[in-house]
Amino acid sequence: MLIVLCPTGLSRNAVAMYWLPIFILWGGNRLRHNIFMWIIWCGLFFIFPFLNIFRRWDGNFEFKWSMDFLDNINFDASQLFMAVIKYDWITFGYQLLGPFTFFIPRSIWSSKPLGSGHQFTTLYHASHTNVSMPYWAEGFVNFGFWGIILFSIILAYVCAKLDSLYWYKWKDKFNKEAGIYLIFIGSSIFILRGDLLSSTAYCVGTILCFIFTISLCSKVLRKY
Repeated sequence: MLIVLCPTGLSRNAVAMYWLPIFILWGGNRLRHNIFMWIIWCGLFFIFPFLNIFRRWDGNFEFKWSMDFLDNINFDASQLFMAVIKYDWITFGYQLLGPFTFFIPRSIWSSKPLGSGHQFTTLYHASHTNVSMPYWAEGFVNFGFWGIILFSIILAYVCAKLDSLYWYKWKDKFNKEAGIYLIFIGSSIFILRGDLLSSTAYCVGTILCFIFTISLCSKVLRKY
């Protein structure tokens, strides 16, 4: 993984999706109590800005840490959340068609909904359209304030169910389900930041590749 999936050569959402499961498996019982939360905090304030250097690297390595990175477009999620409420942009579920049909090419369905962040900034003529749309804002975009409540209930149920299954059933016998759970932990960071269309495509695509790889390796091992 260090050779083909080096963290400095990936988008930051991919770093979390691919490397956080490895880190959790390596950490094991050492990640108890609040240790994991402190690690996430350090990742946000130190690793996150460090990886940002390699997004547009001109060959000169210079890392000067400061709090200025908090006041830029990397943290556009909260602004987008407030903006959709201000403009009262509600699509009554139309934007969910994008995540549910992400696998359909636009060459076949040209009118398929765009990602909510891109769609919103395009509608209101923003100068920059490559923005996120946080999970709870997606709830508002689809069903208003009731959508925020609905999306919160769905997320809480899914996380609680997967946590329970992993720690009480899957953890001691590593299998496909445990791998999917660990991938979902990394993916959830991307899903929460948004938008839902791109995060769903990345999450489902990675999980399907994982299942395919595990199945293929299992067949080879059984053969020999």
